[in-house]
Amino acid sequence: MKAEIFSNKGMKVFCDTYLCRTPAQYFVGSPKGPLMLLMNLCQDCRDSILNTLIDQDRQGLSKRIEELEASDRINKEKKEHGGKEFPCKHCGEIYWSPRSLGAHVKMCPEKKKDGEV
Repeated sequence: MKAEIFSNKGMKVFCDTYLCRTPAQYFVGSPKGPLMLLMNLCQDCRDSILNTLIDQDRQGLSKRIEELEASDRINKEKKEHGGKEFPCKHCGEIYWSPRSLGAHVKMCPEKKKDGEV
């Protein structure tokens, strides 16, 4: 059963969020469930919770898109170079094209530890 946010239809209850004693306007829970299992929310707390959930979802989606793009780029490089591996001589990380390896070597933290700059 999914939780919903719905109007409390004017019931005289207070918001259940931490230290908020504003009159609640919404319930969170199932409209068909028992009232004792509902969370009471005021307008500000409801908006804050919804905005937080939207931001978290947006961040998760952005991260997943970046992962897919990186995977596509790696697969393209593997195909272009016949699956040949190009390891970093400083840290051992594997790259699939000389260009990617070169970009990495410029910034490789192990390179500085090896005394090369």
